[in-house]
Amino acid sequence: MKHNSLYKAVFIPSVLILIAAILCMIIIPEATASAVNLIFTFLTYQFGWLYLLIFVVCSITAVWIGTSRFGRIRLGDEKKEYSEASWAAMMFTAGLGVGLIVQSFVEPLYFLSAPPFHVEAMSDKAYEFAHMYSQFLWGPMGWACYVPATIAVAWTLFIKKKPSLRLSTSCEPVFGKHTNGFLGKLVDTIVVVGMVGGNATSLGLGVPIVATIICQLTGIKLNIWLTAGILLAWFVVFGSATFMGMDKGIKKLSSFNMYTLFAFIAVILLVSPVLDILNLELNSIGLMFDNLGMLLLGTDPITQSGFPQNWTVFYWAWMLTFIPVMALFTARISRGRTIRQVVFGEAIWGGVGCMSAFALFGGYSLFLQRSGKVDLVGILAEGGREKAIVAILETLPMANIMMIVYVVLLFLFLATTIDSTSMMLASVCTKNLPSTEEPARWHRVLWSLILMLMAFGLSVVGGLQVIQTASLVVGAPLIAVAVIAIIAVKKQFKTYELEHKKPDSFK
Repeated sequence: MKHNSLYKAVFIPSVLILIAAILCMIIIPEATASAVNLIFTFLTYQFGWLYLLIFVVCSITAVWIGTSRFGRIRLGDEKKEYSEASWAAMMFTAGLGVGLIVQSFVEPLYFLSAPPFHVEAMSDKAYEFAHMYSQFLWGPMGWACYVPATIAVAWTLFIKKKPSLRLSTSCEPVFGKHTNGFLGKLVDTIVVVGMVGGNATSLGLGVPIVATIICQLTGIKLNIWLTAGILLAWFVVFGSATFMGMDKGIKKLSSFNMYTLFAFIAVILLVSPVLDILNLELNSIGLMFDNLGMLLLGTDPITQSGFPQNWTVFYWAWMLTFIPVMALFTARISRGRTIRQVVFGEAIWGGVGCMSAFALFGGYSLFLQRSGKVDLVGILAEGGREKAIVAILETLPMANIMMIVYVVLLFLFLATTIDSTSMMLASVCTKNLPSTEEPARWHRVLWSLILMLMAFGLSVVGGLQVIQTASLVVGAPLIAVAVIAIIAVKKQFKTYELEHKKPDSFK
């Protein structure tokens, strides 16, 4: 059997679907935008309850997996492949990196001007809810959706030792003989399209902000050639890292990313009212627990404000698109760890890490607004998130240098996310890939190029906003993938328990 060859049954239909989507946006952009918005509105308002339920189920499943006796099972017989620091850095930066570094500053401002639970806008209570709500969305609850699929893939790789880094193979306990048939290929195609769609959202967040900051620093006007230059520079960075592979490229880039982030955090800490933000954070945690039921399941069916649909459901739909890359990538780098370490690693390094960033960056934005130093809410309403972030950065010491550091952070976060995604896209579209090997270099770089070209094409037609919404529509089928992953994990554990009845089997 030929190893490391192109899996055409998944690669060809996935690429054709992506090309068709791009052509629709170029040829009939207005009709495509209308159709996408119509579908998304239908999904969020008619099936928003389903998104809420699947995240509750994933969270309960994650806690069960992590605290059960199965949590002691080690994934593989070898020692840990990566140190704790490298493992945490790769997992954290592979996730919602660009979204984190952008939204942590501006998202609380949205909630301040339009708070949840019918709280009066710009009131004292609105400040409290604004600081809390983003942390709920980006915290352990948001990351819990990745756990079942991650464990299903890791089990297939390291316990069953099957040479396949594909979600369809991990669904074998559910699909049975159909794993290599139509159902398996359908799952993998959904996974590929979903991964590309989710990362298009990251590109949509990052490119305009980098362009705005460059224009602010240099005085040049924003145009398509600047966007092309930014995307080309991004491709050189993440294409090179992808070409070098997991250890030489992605691992080192992730580590440098975290060092840069820590340096940026240090500057924010120097100019922030740290004790006030700490008090605000403790209050936010209490507020989160106090309102947890409504945060998890609230749909506002009577007044129909649309807040849960536009925010919680929107975020859960977006995070679903990251299930494939987070499951495949986290499983791939977790050889030698116990299941419990993987589960709580995602919750702590991912969820708590995001909460910490929102606590500090969001707290600083709210401090600037409340103190009257900068009317960030007004700037956000008139100029968008790009202008608001520039206004925040201008309050820092050595503002121009901090803008450059922030641009570097955006580059690094997106580069590590795209690197990880390109690696996983190539892995899904590769036959018989052992867990110790990587897909062909040309294949990894090809997916980096596809992502870059798609982003440029959408920028030309002004379709980045459309693709952000479209990615969520594309991600809808991943609800089924999440459910299948939960069932697969339970079946895998049951089979293991029947085959290993001795107590020491769970050590």
